Amino acid sequence: MNVVVHRKEKWCQCPGLGVAAQVPSLGGASAVGLANALFEAFLGEAGQEPEPRRCLTVTLEVGAGRHWPWVRPSHYAFSIWRRRTDDRWVLFQYAVPPSERRAAAALLHARWPA
Repeated sequence: MNVVVHRKEKWCQCPGLGVAAQVPSLGGASAVGLANALFEAFLGEAGQEPEPRRCLTVTLEVGAGRHWPWVRPSHYAFSIWRRRTDDRWVLFQYAVPPSERRAAAALLHARWPA
């Protein structure tokens, strides 16, 4: 797995810290699990961003590095932000393949309430 930490707003769902990872293969529930693990790993660093930029986006590219013409990488993106009113991290938004939306929603909302 390749991981890059960045602050490029073009690649984030909201202003703040971004974590991009490329993995060779992963399923829907595993993608959410990996996103949660990356959220936990970078939460401290994201919390030290200036107040208007306290957001953390995890972007996963699954299937990267396979050069077969019939395999296209899948993309997953998850964002949490630190709410100013109570200083809690909450789910901002997520983008997953359509077939995995219901499972991803259940797993994400269990860990990161809105």
